[in-house]
Parts: sequence; structure tokens; C-alpha cells
Amino acid sequence: MKKIDRRQFIKTGIKTGVAIGSLSVLPQLFAGELSSGAGVSDISVVNGADYFNNTLKAIRQLGGIEKFISNGDKVGLLANSVYKKPGTYTRPDIVLAVAHLCLKAGASQIYCLKNESEKYWRRSPLFDTHQKLISRLKEDDTDHRMVDIPNGKVLKEANVLGGFLDYDKVINIPIVKNHGELRMTCTLKNTMGVSAFSTNIQFHTGPNVITGAVKMLIDNYYHAKEYLAQCIADLNLIRKFELYVVDATEFITTNGPSGPGNLHRLNNVVAGADPVAVDAFCCRYLNLAPEKELMIKKAYENNLGEINLNKLNIIET
Repeated sequence: MKKIDRRQFIKTGIKTGVAIGSLSVLPQLFAGELSSGAGVSDISVVNGADYFNNTLKAIRQLGGIEKFISNGDKVGLLANSVYKKPGTYTRPDIVLAVAHLCLKAGASQIYCLKNESEKYWRRSPLFDTHQKLISRLKEDDTDHRMVDIPNGKVLKEANVLGGFLDYDKVINIPIVKNHGELRMTCTLKNTMGVSAFSTNIQFHTGPNVITGAVKMLIDNYYHAKEYLAQCIADLNLIRKFELYVVDATEFITTNGPSGPGNLHRLNNVVAGADPVAVDAFCCRYLNLAPEKELMIKKAYENNLGEINLNKLNIIET
């Protein structure tokens, strides 16, 4: 019997699959071989301790960075970088990997929407290795602008960064973790990073800022979780990010979002282009059910993505 090598086997299998109308088995068997050009997954999950290369692989399994970034694009990156406690911020290695791929795809400029400091980049063991890359990242110097949200159910306008509106492409790079009010923060809530404090404080106090603030001071408790969830869902109507890359390497499961809290280490990087689907998938990391989470349900009702993970192709490696 004539022997064939693995590459020939894959080619033969693809031809056979086309002939019988089924390619469903191949992505699971040879995800690494096929993902670079085929866009085989809706959600990509990569496990391992090398967070930089895990991020490269996760995006490759979605079809490659070229699926999201074009030559000459001005790209904005939104990382959750403001916190300092372990498990509360996006690892710099993941942000650097995304920036590396954007430049490789021909991005003309890359802006950090949260203007990460040198202290943030120094948290990465790759700081010295990627000095040239870090030097290519620009600070976002745009002003906030008020923008209407015609389809918003409770949020009809928001004060957001001009760069979020103007850059050719934007990429959301959150960390999944516990949130005291909504139980979870991931891609949808991280979008609040582009809006001004005046807009965000209204999310937390409810529609009546003064009354809500007084209640928070007296009771130390948030009274309008449903309002907050709807505001976040409405904010995400302004513009969807082209790509979502989630840090699920090590994160707090209590006392979020600022910590300190109980740490859970998984060493996962999750990527996708659908914020509802990505958040729904990441619910499992906090033992939550997507259909029971207000923020995800309301984003789904706003037609921002798919909540039923059974309808999606998910590749975990």
C-alpha cells in the first residue's frame, strides 16, 4: 500500500469532505494546520504559559489578523490596564502580541486608548525584548465627544473618546474577572473604558445621578443593576470592535473589579469577533450561566451577537 504524508492526507481529506458535503471533523483534528487562512473558528481558546504566542495562535485560529486589520489602518487598542492587583488587569504580553500582529498586517499607527504607562509595560517579562514594539505604540490624544445612540433603550447619548469613533479599526483586550455589581466583567463592560467619567458615573448611579449617588453613599450598595446592564449594552451599539482578545490567564473570582480577591489561574487566551458570544463563553470561568447574566442578555437583545454557544464553532487548543 502506498504511503502518504500528513499534508497529502489533509489535502485528500478536504477533497473527500467536499465530495460528501462534510468538513466538520477536520477543524478539530487539524486546527493548527487549517486556521491560518480558513477562519475555522468563531471563538478560539489557547492554553499555555507563553501568553504572547498563545495570543498569536488564538488569532490565527480565527483566520489570522488580516481578517480584521488592513494595510494602512489606524488601530486603537483598549486594554484593561488601570488596576494593579494580581488578576485585575490585562497582561501586557497579550496586548503586545496583538500590537505585533497589527503591525505585521500593515497597520500604519497603533494607539493605546488608555495610554498605558511604562510601569504597565514593565509588568511583562518581555519588556526588554519588545522595546522597539512598545516605542511604536502611540498615546491616544483625542478629546471626548458626545455621540447620539438612536437605538439605545435607556442610554441615548454618551461622551466617548474621539479615537474610538475615528480610528479605522479598534480592538478590545479585557481581562475576565469578577465584578461586584454585575458579577462579571469582560468585553462588553470593558467598553466603558472609552467613555468619560461623567458618562460612566451615570451608569452606576441610575438615571437620577443625585438620588442614585446618595443611595450609594448611605447603603454602600448599587440599586440599579438592570439600568447599568442596559447602559453597557446600549454603549456597545455605538461601535463594535473588530476583534476581542480576552486575558483568562489568571483572574480574581471575588472582590472585583479592583481586588485583591481569590485568584484562579487557567492560562487561557480567548479570541473572537462577537462580544456577546465571547462573554457568554467566558461565563464558565466564573461559574455563571450566560442566559442569567443581565448584561449579556441585554446585549443579545440589542442584536450585538449570539448568546447560544451551540451555534458557534469553538476551537480549544
